[in-house]
Amino acid sequence: MIHFKTDEEIRTMKESCRLAAEVLVMIEPYVKPGVTTERLDQICHDYITSHGAVPSPLNYRGFP
Repeated sequence: MIHFKTDEEIRTMKESCRLAAEVLVMIEPYVKPGVTTERLDQICHDYITSHGAVPSPLNYRGFP
């Protein structure tokens, strides 16, 4: 069965995609030798949560 998205679902999807794109642009200057992936993760996490969102992979299948 095909599920057609509501206008609200589409709006929410667009908003989350916009934030994901912003995160990629925001993190780029931090990606350099010597910066750990843990630090990059924390920077992204802080940015996402400061925008009122929850990172999607957070605690996915038991991962931190």
